[in-house]
Amino acid sequence: MFVAAKSTSTSSALPGPSLKRPRRETSMADNFPPIPSLDEDLYRVVSTHKSLLSPDENDELGDAERLRSLGKRVLAQAVAVACFRKKPLLSAVELEVLIDERLAVDTIYAWVTQYDLRKKYVCEPDFRETLKDPKEAADLFYPYVGAVFVHHGASTVQNWVGRLVDPDFEQEDPTSKRFKSADVQSPFQPPPPLEPAPPLPQAIQNNPLAPAQPSSTFLPIFNQTAMQRRLQVTWQTASTGPSHASVWSADCVVDGIVKGRGSGRSKQLAKEEAARQAFYNMGWAGNP
Repeated sequence: MFVAAKSTSTSSALPGPSLKRPRRETSMADNFPPIPSLDEDLYRVVSTHKSLLSPDENDELGDAERLRSLGKRVLAQAVAVACFRKKPLLSAVELEVLIDERLAVDTIYAWVTQYDLRKKYVCEPDFRETLKDPKEAADLFYPYVGAVFVHHGASTVQNWVGRLVDPDFEQEDPTSKRFKSADVQSPFQPPPPLEPAPPLPQAIQNNPLAPAQPSSTFLPIFNQTAMQRRLQVTWQTASTGPSHASVWSADCVVDGIVKGRGSGRSKQLAKEEAARQAFYNMGWAGNP
């Protein structure tokens, strides 16, 4: 008599749905650092065609062509430094090749596209057609770099461009680096003299916390410090009197609160004085 054998086989369970989230592919936008902000007056100069601006739109810094000349050279230096610091170290030949690649029109055109500088540029429709040319569009980037240099300083440009060139670029805080080198005393340094040395007029004149001078460049220091602390800075400016002898006033507004006021024969001098006053009022003088 035939007896059917009892089946002892077991079917393996089908795998259930994965609980892991699908890994999102890294896009080009993920590697792009945020573009540094500019104050309203400076942004209008670099984002508006010269035909739509008054001749004296920015009487202190000039037009976008001047900022373009500055920005083109500042960009070249920032790119070269970022490539030079890239790890592992590149050979001289590799360094030259990478610098040329990062300064190429096609690369800068990609940056312009990523930041939507063409869409934000204010101009006549006929001129906008020319911005389809990569070389013409790339010319929008140089004035912006120059404006960032004037508004925030060289270190902000370097940190920004450095990350454009290399996402792994290590940012540095030049302020802390400067204080570190100043505070650390060499063991071979001779002891200080018993009598205090006479004051140095030149050193005092160059001190950004000293009273305002016509050639003062304190404003970039304030802007850089505010940016490092992620504070929103806006400016309210006005002028009174005839154009040949006008007096400018400026309010420095930090996160919606007026922290400094200044006046001067030009808008820039008024903003310098307001920035210096705001620097003290923010309590940064003792701990910049």
